[in-house]
Amino acid sequence: MHRLSAPTRPRSIDAGLVLAGSVAGLGLSFVAGLLVARLFEPALRGEYAMLTTVSAFVSVLAGLGFAEAIIYFYRRGEADERRTATSILFVNSATSLLVIAAAFALGPWLAGRYFPAGGLTAAWIAIGAGLLAIFQRNGSAFLQARGDFLRSGAVLFLQPAVFVAALVAIGASGARFEVAVLVFGLSFAVPAVLVLAPLLRLLAPRALDAAYLARATRFSAKSYLNVALSQLNYRLDLFVVGALIPDLARLADYHIASTLAGLLWILPDAYATAVYPRLAGLASPRERSAETVMAVRAVLVPVIVLAVGLALAAPLLVPLLFGVRYSGAVPLTLLLLPGAIGMSVTKVLSRYFLSSNRQQLAAVGMAVGVLIDVAALFVLIPRWGIAAASVAASGAYLASLAVAGSAFLFGAELRREDFRGFPGREVRSYLAAVRAAWRRLRSAP
Repeated sequence: MHRLSAPTRPRSIDAGLVLAGSVAGLGLSFVAGLLVARLFEPALRGEYAMLTTVSAFVSVLAGLGFAEAIIYFYRRGEADERRTATSILFVNSATSLLVIAAAFALGPWLAGRYFPAGGLTAAWIAIGAGLLAIFQRNGSAFLQARGDFLRSGAVLFLQPAVFVAALVAIGASGARFEVAVLVFGLSFAVPAVLVLAPLLRLLAPRALDAAYLARATRFSAKSYLNVALSQLNYRLDLFVVGALIPDLARLADYHIASTLAGLLWILPDAYATAVYPRLAGLASPRERSAETVMAVRAVLVPVIVLAVGLALAAPLLVPLLFGVRYSGAVPLTLLLLPGAIGMSVTKVLSRYFLSSNRQQLAAVGMAVGVLIDVAALFVLIPRWGIAAASVAASGAYLASLAVAGSAFLFGAELRREDFRGFPGREVRSYLAAVRAAWRRLRSAP
């Protein structure tokens, strides 16, 4: 198998396609959370927060980091389409059976602690949605590895689009919360089927190769540590808060704040997703280092601008959109913003470590963040209540950045010109892009 070169299409186009899908997907997810807040009581909104959290936990923790290995080995020419597709189906089917077996023990505990209204049905639906999301995640990685960022971007917004449409129907018909839980699970089947169809067409059991699976497993094990710790860094606090503060209405406030602060990550996530296949295809450490600095610079300016705008708008935005009963989310959002800015940089740096097969360094940063977050929650929540969740999460995100940033600065091949002109050069490039787009619109027939 030959080694694939880096994509020839400009990374801005790939990032733009992923960004479009991400914006649509996160925007619709935001609308879904807003509709649930409007349709149901705050305690049920908190239960919905746990529904999304459990499904995300399952999709990431049971995904075993295989999506990152798919891109890495495909871009390096060590796996063709049939081998990659067959391996995805084989690995995901095996892990799904293990998760289903574990769910018989885990489901009743989840139902009793976090789903007082939805019960065991809600717990099983959350787990099932997570399993479907694994196929969606790995299928999207396969599309990105092949350079098909258009379909990959489309996959990102299908699940929330279906769910939002169903919530509108629920609101019109006056259906109960249990119906919303059911359609939440069904909405994950649509994108899963979309990515499964091309994988099944490429299925060839003879394409399975023990040596390739061994290499992919070793790579996935290291990337999985980082991915799993990242997920714990982002969402473990919801489980801890739900356990320490029994009132799920307060959990709803924190989940809304986390959702708002997470809007800052749309651009970093999209750019990091688009730049990873390019980084994985670069043989030179110097090229990967320079590309990573360029990616960090490209996302940092708009993230800071968006953070300032969100800080100014949150006191009006939250009561207006979600209702006055969720005004408690405003200070929680403001406390999360510094950490959210820091994590936007960490997200890009993690792709550098991944492309260099040194993802364990990013994992160390995430591990530090998890330890700080959990320790701070247990110490501060009895004193400060729900505000401690935002303080702990923000501090954990900044600690992860400190570790990952230090590892990057000491290990990368950097030059002074990589850092010159910030943020003036970025601002000028953005303005030039806006002017070019405006001229194109004016000259269009």
